[in-house]
Amino acid sequence: MIACGYATYVVVARAFTTAEFGLYGVLTSVTNVLNTVVGTGTNQGISRLVSRHPDAGPWILTRGFWWSSFATLGLGIGLGSSAGLIASLLRDPSLGPLLQVAAVVPGMYAFNAIYAGYLNGVGALARQGFAIVALAVARAALIGAAALLGYGVEGTLYGAALAALIAAACARGLAGSPPGAGRLELRFTAFSRMMMSFASVSLLLQLVLASDILLVKSLTRGGVADEQAGLYTAAQSIARIPYFLLLGVSQMVYPKLSARWGGDGGVAARATSSFVLSGMCVILAGIMAVTLPLSDAMIRVVYPARYAESAGLLGWLLAGSAALSLAEASLTMLSGASGPRRPAAVLAVALVSQLALGVVLVPRHGAAGAAQATLIAAGVAALLAATSLRRLVGTALRARLLATSIVPLCCLGALAFGWSRHAWPRLATVAFVSCAFGGYLAALWYLNATELRRFMAGGRDLPKPM
Repeated sequence: MIACGYATYVVVARAFTTAEFGLYGVLTSVTNVLNTVVGTGTNQGISRLVSRHPDAGPWILTRGFWWSSFATLGLGIGLGSSAGLIASLLRDPSLGPLLQVAAVVPGMYAFNAIYAGYLNGVGALARQGFAIVALAVARAALIGAAALLGYGVEGTLYGAALAALIAAACARGLAGSPPGAGRLELRFTAFSRMMMSFASVSLLLQLVLASDILLVKSLTRGGVADEQAGLYTAAQSIARIPYFLLLGVSQMVYPKLSARWGGDGGVAARATSSFVLSGMCVILAGIMAVTLPLSDAMIRVVYPARYAESAGLLGWLLAGSAALSLAEASLTMLSGASGPRRPAAVLAVALVSQLALGVVLVPRHGAAGAAQATLIAAGVAALLAATSLRRLVGTALRARLLATSIVPLCCLGALAFGWSRHAWPRLATVAFVSCAFGGYLAALWYLNATELRRFMAGGRDLPKPM
């Protein structure tokens, strides 16, 4: 899935100019926000309901279908009528028609999210994974084809919509005919409010993810906003590899934590969240150690020479992505244990911080200011989310897991720094990063094999966290 996503960026970056690639990045961010309103929130809401009421699967899917239909219609009308206003806020009137085209994309994602959420809720992770891969492959193929065939940014939007429609049909087939004839005492209005509460968390998170490039687009001076957005998109696509790698982990943990909360005093939930958060910390530390010294080389591996300036942004964005990954994982687990209210409050604080800092830093420092604002906001979100999770569930970092990562981490960083001292071919750099990071993970696995086996067995007998 991640490989398909980055293949899309590589193809589009080569087919478009830097300015066109920046425009593509801006519109992708806008459509991702819209997809979240009726997509990710629906996925999590249905997953939670199905995991707790598996006998009411058909009823839940029917309610989800009607909710998505109404939400999509309202969103399409709202975006179509406000496209001109949004374009003026971004200081680019030419965006208006493109935003109207973008209004068709969320509807396709909404129906895909219904069945993906059902598969997640019943624990059919293999089938859910297949549906996710189908979306990624279709998206990469259709968007890449639109760019290469000269259909421009508008063509890529239509490609994204068609890919989501194909993935929705695939997910529907994988879900089959859900068993059970149960019904929930939940009116449609109450069901809609619940979906919106989950959508609010996902929407706030997506706004944090999208605001930085929108700040670059709207606040960059000197008439080079699209070019700066293109460089920012290039660096951002690499920096968010940790986020997208670990996003699936937190999504898989979500139904488990939701189901384990209560019943045993929260012991299983505490063990699960502590181990997952500690594991993510050491994985992110390894990613940072191997990529920070190789910022220039990473840009050269993926993008043409005209994007070389984006290497200066990569360090800031990598740190911000790591903080955002921890925040997202903590918030997803917090939502699974307590519902969406606390995560929404944390993300609202982070978003306000990001926008306030961006307004100050972007006019002075350009795209680097947006990266710095995002890093600070993500750090605030991670700290608040981890604190809330600790108070509610008792989550804490595991001392042994962190301690055993120190030596492998130092070795990994030293190897990366030594590699950066020479100009190596692209394929050699890819092979080095893959082997070095793979060796780091293998060392962690070997040193923590006992804890891993206990975690896979259910987690209740794991050693107490620090």
